[in-house]
Amino acid sequence: MSFTAATLTAATNHNDQLALNTASNVTITVSAPFVLDTDLNASQTSLTITLPPDITTLSNSSCSVTNLTCSLSGTTFTVSAVGLSVSSLAVTMSNLMLAFSTTSSSFSVQYLYSSSIIASLSTGLTVSIFCSSPCQQCQTSQASCLSCLPLPNTLTLYYSPNSSCLSSCPDNYFP
Repeated sequence: MSFTAATLTAATNHNDQLALNTASNVTITVSAPFVLDTDLNASQTSLTITLPPDITTLSNSSCSVTNLTCSLSGTTFTVSAVGLSVSSLAVTMSNLMLAFSTTSSSFSVQYLYSSSIIASLSTGLTVSIFCSSPCQQCQTSQASCLSCLPLPNTLTLYYSPNSSCLSSCPDNYFP
């Protein structure tokens, strides 16, 4: 049997943004824009999520999906027997680490029947590190600010000597 590969839709859960150099969780929700023929065997379907090179697993990394089996091999998570349709399937990957970047490269997601790719997505599925308030964007650490949250959270001041955002001016400084 052959398939013409389609495009999946997927989104990362931005409430689970990664913390730089800290074990974090990421949830990816996947949907396919079709239903497979009911003559096919649903147990032969699977979903794979491959991590981008800038996200690593730890010895206790795992994944979970409600009412389905999920496993990890190398940098690929596999959900078995996802069924003949995939709609808002949430896969949570635990204990991942974004080691050296503020935004990851894209995850790669594939929906398979046996070993044939039915649908895939390999661009635009990224996560960003969680910055400590009052940073809006950060770089080498969660508190190393590139930009600041707007008023009233901080002054619209970027204090460059130590890459921090301030809610009030230090002594001998003025807004």
